[in-house]
Amino acid sequence: MIKSIMICIFILSNFSFAKDYALIVSIGTYKYINNLAGATIDSQTYSKILKRLNIKNIVVLENADATRKNILYQLSEIAEKIEKNDRFYMFFSGHGSSLYDPLYSAKFQQVGLTETMKDTGVIFPYDFNPEYIKNSIIIGSVDLRPLFEKIDKKIENGLIVFDACYSEMSIRNGKQQNINRTPNILTQSSGYPYDNITYIASSITEAKRGKFSAILDECIGKNFVLENVKHCLNRKMQKSFQIPVVLMK
Repeated sequence: MIKSIMICIFILSNFSFAKDYALIVSIGTYKYINNLAGATIDSQTYSKILKRLNIKNIVVLENADATRKNILYQLSEIAEKIEKNDRFYMFFSGHGSSLYDPLYSAKFQQVGLTETMKDTGVIFPYDFNPEYIKNSIIIGSVDLRPLFEKIDKKIENGLIVFDACYSEMSIRNGKQQNINRTPNILTQSSGYPYDNITYIASSITEAKRGKFSAILDECIGKNFVLENVKHCLNRKMQKSFQIPVVLMK
């Protein structure tokens, strides 16, 4: 399917009967692990982007409200309520990880998540607990993909932004040196799974908080053409080891 080249044509396409569903998840203070500077700035920036696009129905989960249960509940509610021609947006700012994360890789393997996390990544909700990993992480392919697929089948256009470490790490393995920009954190195979959702990942490895969201805001504000947004992100972050990626069908 060939998408419109305008990233905000689908965001701003107005149908009198269409509704907007927006979810912002921002976690700067964690219950059991190190806090994350800049997440509050990210939340403010994403709210600014949505309000500038005249999106009023915004659910914000910050810090202690951004538990695993609450995040998945809000997404489940949207998946049930959203209808054709409605628009969906999700922004996540917080800790992320994968099997290639030196800090948690061994722990994931110890609890038997090697196969489950083979071609995907994870995000850490507020209540992520390193002592109870299986019950406290949100796995892209297991927890998020079914909900996003349900939403994707109902809508015509959606946007997801993950500003987290390893948010595109699932595209690599230990032997690869080059970047394959086809799959993303949510995939189980080599193909991008969504027809109607555009996905923007902040980084292939670690991410500097507060930087990506500000640059994304600037790039979208300057020009809504998708290719221009993509080039703008790469140009603005070329001196950083972060490699932002825009994925869509």
